[in-house]
Amino acid sequence: MKIFAHRGVFDKYSENSLAALKSALNSHFSVETDLRLTVDNDFAIIHEDNLQRLFRKDVPVSSQSLSQLLKVGLASFRQYCQLLKNYPQELFTAVHLKADSQTHTGLELVSQYFTQYNLFNRAFVFDLTIEAARYLRKINPKVQIAFIISEEKFEPTVYLWDEVRDLDFDIVWAAEIRNLYSQKFINTVKRTGRTFYAVSPDIHRAPEILHPRAYAGYDFTWKELIAWCVDGICTDFPYMLKRQLK
Repeated sequence: MKIFAHRGVFDKYSENSLAALKSALNSHFSVETDLRLTVDNDFAIIHEDNLQRLFRKDVPVSSQSLSQLLKVGLASFRQYCQLLKNYPQELFTAVHLKADSQTHTGLELVSQYFTQYNLFNRAFVFDLTIEAARYLRKINPKVQIAFIISEEKFEPTVYLWDEVRDLDFDIVWAAEIRNLYSQKFINTVKRTGRTFYAVSPDIHRAPEILHPRAYAGYDFTWKELIAWCVDGICTDFPYMLKRQLK
């Protein structure tokens, strides 16, 4: 089972920094990270669309060139891909392509990166709209695609299983808010030949999507997911999950 370190390991480093991502890989974790298009059409690694929270600068990411963002302290996707070449293939990368970067330009750039760095068997793209997924599949069928599935549509790019089960995609990135996870649901997904990765409750701490086990009890959810044979779990606490797997 894969352990995805959400935005890298950031107990000592800033989230999504190259150091945090490298720390995750050094610890033999897979990685979840976020991509946003820059004004000069490249990818910077950052979750928010603004530099305010991380750098206290009220500056939209999309208004800056990659070189400007690198000077501020962000990493680029190219830097990460070059780093990834030094690690085993079994360490996967979940590429969260943010919604405002799912233009034809952004999707074509994803295809180019996957081709240049041969990411096809070690990475996938998730949080796509149905339209973006169809376009990406059309221009590069080798790129693995994941949809976010939940029991509630808390974002425009989050779907119910019945909405997408007949579409052409490879992976379920499951994001429970209260009661999505069960042996029956996981088996249902796996019978379609798809991979099942689960988001840990500890990631859903925002008030509007607060999971009942966000602060306590997420380790019990881990036990259930492990027993139900999920293919991987994404968490902010990868070392704790690793200890539980032993």
